[in-house]
Amino acid sequence: MTVSRARQRLDQAGSSAEHRACSVEKLDGADGKVQAGEQTARDAFDWVVAEGKQSIYDLGAQHPVPRLG
Repeated sequence: MTVSRARQRLDQAGSSAEHRACSVEKLDGADGKVQAGEQTARDAFDWVVAEGKQSIYDLGAQHPVPRLG
């Protein structure tokens, strides 16, 4: 799947707030602290692309969760 095709699919899925929002509570469980806010699938995808990864599965153990902002 190309990057543009993946972005298009994320945009389609992102039309529903239920699909767009991932609570930080689910993403930031390593130290047990919860930060306010939410992260969209589009933001996570953009981070993966910016890191030069082909997919989120290429992140490895040192980056198990995209950290934004």
